[in-house]
Amino acid sequence: MTSRLFLTVITVAAVGAVQARDVANYDFPEADAVRATVLGAGPGTTHAFATAPKIRQKSFWLDMKKPGLERFRAQRRRGIHRLEFSLAYQKTPAPLLVSIAGTGGDHASGKAAVMKNIFFNAGYHVLSMTSPSNADFIFAASSTNLTGITPQDAADLYGVIQAALERVGDRIEVTDYYLTGYSLGGLQAGFIAELDDREHKIGFTKVLMVNPPVNLLTSVSNLDQIATARELVAETGSRSLKAFTDNLFQRMADYYKRTGRMDLSGDSLYKIAEGIELTDFELRVLVRLAFGLSTADIVFTSDVMNELGYIVPVGQSLGGGSSIWFKRAMSWTFVDYFETVVLPYWQQTHPEDTQADAVRKWSLMGIEEYLRSTRKISVVHNRDDIILGPGDIDFLDRVMGDRAIIYPLGGHLGNMTYERNVDEMLAFFDR
Repeated sequence: MTSRLFLTVITVAAVGAVQARDVANYDFPEADAVRATVLGAGPGTTHAFATAPKIRQKSFWLDMKKPGLERFRAQRRRGIHRLEFSLAYQKTPAPLLVSIAGTGGDHASGKAAVMKNIFFNAGYHVLSMTSPSNADFIFAASSTNLTGITPQDAADLYGVIQAALERVGDRIEVTDYYLTGYSLGGLQAGFIAELDDREHKIGFTKVLMVNPPVNLLTSVSNLDQIATARELVAETGSRSLKAFTDNLFQRMADYYKRTGRMDLSGDSLYKIAEGIELTDFELRVLVRLAFGLSTADIVFTSDVMNELGYIVPVGQSLGGGSSIWFKRAMSWTFVDYFETVVLPYWQQTHPEDTQADAVRKWSLMGIEEYLRSTRKISVVHNRDDIILGPGDIDFLDRVMGDRAIIYPLGGHLGNMTYERNVDEMLAFFDR
């Protein structure tokens, strides 16, 4: 063995042996993972950059001219054949950070707007992108008319990001290109980084994954099952989830009458929860409802665009009866969608793949060797994140080593705006 090869082997072994950095002396004030997920850390703990009231930004449209949309005239009238993104921009040269929204999120939704605030106020241009799991993205930009196949979702988004950069043109002067994403967007950021390193069409030099799913099926199963029918009976003595959620929505409506705040997107459901007293079980139901709303949008859109007939009968006009279609879509879990729609689609072209094979390829395990070998990617996560399963933190520890920062608390994204977390996100890109 030559001395150079020997040193290379020693270096690789040493990198593999480095452990994830567990954050010590972390004083995040909420120890319950579900409460942290919904309510965050509480008042007075948010980083100043996350709440700065005014940023310099502009929205843009991409007309994707996707085949098949002519069948859906009502959707075209609403502009769904166009995909919106937004740019927060500095007046001087600066790095550009591309930020990917989480499940069902658009470029301007709650947490996407927070990420935009943080990095704009830190001096970056920020290009905020809608999630491939958002209905508008599926209508306008998905090559499969569905979502959940991470390599394909990432490839679609990679093309959209390139088109967005062309659309922005010379309005800004960019000194470097960075990439981040939170939740599902964090997983997609990892896949886009790997794709970019192969195709070299953008040139991302630093990538941060924030609370990504490690195993995609584990994460969606956790959210589907966070509040079960058995628990409903134990809590209320009734099997009627409708009666329970009707009561919850009535309390939200009363809150709306008092405050004027009401929006049934996932992020906004969590905001409403800040204004009413909820039990631990009600908080878990709220998480399930927020995820269920995103899932219903995905199921409905994929069904219509692929003419599957599970939700809307093939050939049925979409002009009326939308509440019926929505109720049908709300009855599906994401696992139902995965097993009924996504996996069969994949197996048409990959008949040799079992479900376990597909899940591995669509999760961080699918890019394990890339994550192990590159030094430009880091991940931040929480040990108590409700989307993680057994062995997920061990995977990050083993594969990412000291490029993984693991917080003991925070739930799922509950500490994303916490002062220490924001400082460490910014430190990663600044170094």
